[in-house]
Amino acid sequence: MPRLQSLSNVTVFSWRQDIIYFCKKHLASKFNLSYEENFAEIQLSSLAIIVDSDFVAGFPDFFAPENKSLLKKTVCLILPCTNSSVVSRIENCFNYTLAFPITNRVLISAIDLIKRNNCPLINYNPFIDYTKVPSTIFDYFKGNSSCMQKIRKQIKNASENDLPLLLLGETGVGKTTAAKCVHNLSKRKDKPFVELNLANIVESLSDSLFFGHTKGTFTDATKDTSGYFSQANGGTLHLDEIGLATLPVQSKLLKVLECGYIQKIGSDSKEKIDVRIISTTNCNMYDMLPAGTFKKDLFFRISPQMIQIPPLREHKEDLDILIKDYFKNQDILISELAMEKLLHYNWPGNIRELHHCLFRAKENCPNRIIGPENIDFGLFN
Repeated sequence: MPRLQSLSNVTVFSWRQDIIYFCKKHLASKFNLSYEENFAEIQLSSLAIIVDSDFVAGFPDFFAPENKSLLKKTVCLILPCTNSSVVSRIENCFNYTLAFPITNRVLISAIDLIKRNNCPLINYNPFIDYTKVPSTIFDYFKGNSSCMQKIRKQIKNASENDLPLLLLGETGVGKTTAAKCVHNLSKRKDKPFVELNLANIVESLSDSLFFGHTKGTFTDATKDTSGYFSQANGGTLHLDEIGLATLPVQSKLLKVLECGYIQKIGSDSKEKIDVRIISTTNCNMYDMLPAGTFKKDLFFRISPQMIQIPPLREHKEDLDILIKDYFKNQDILISELAMEKLLHYNWPGNIRELHHCLFRAKENCPNRIIGPENIDFGLFN
């Protein structure tokens, strides 16, 4: 498989370990989790930048149209994403987009096209429609196990009210999927579903991100900007990775959740908001509360309802259904030995890891029948 060791100036912006691992494996890259301190260096020297749609959602100003010259050398890896504002920003800003998961051949080819600057748009992996939103619980959480039946019931119950909801579970179990499902089954389904990843949000940026700012408030404020709460008004605000929010950021969230009003930076007026809050985390909140790393008042605000989504290893009897669903409308078969290998694995990355594993198996399969030799568990092999 190709590997371009010469690409030493590819910068990767992502919080996701699967993307970081993929790029480390196939590119000689450096990795950044915060753009502020590296912005000047990127403008001057980077051959290509790789970001994901979660990062685009977290730092909207950085990926604005006025940075078009920078974005021309950027590959945006599109994850399943139903946030209309993020999808629109990706479509308007990025010349190069790839749906993740991808193969290393495709990524390296995309970077080579960026070097030659002759490719307006790449749409890879068309069977992933990241703008399509399924309409029923069964489209999201498939399986006949007792725990999947319980999750479907809990999600349906949560969709029938407006109380804040806290979704707990390991990485890759489907917390964001559950949040979208609750929204799409609720009376707010025709209103915005806005995602805000709280990991690595610094206090100095949080007011602008949460509440917006008016034109002229600071040097780069060339126009009035709406914050995430305003964008989600009437709909749902998904607070992803809330367990990783710093204490100052938690305090700002607590204040707005208590009063129900926001105020843009530079504005004298307050705006009443009507937002349903759904929070997700893979952190152990019950350890964080006594340790003082998560505010008790905020925890009680976001958790009138809680759903614990089980890891895949606790319902492996659903694997057959999940695999058939992944390969639906594709001429792919799984051998008995391959299925046995999949059943004996514990899936630390859960459903997300399963999808990536099946994607690699399909790519490694020459005759459309996946055998055990085609199963690659990546880092955990």
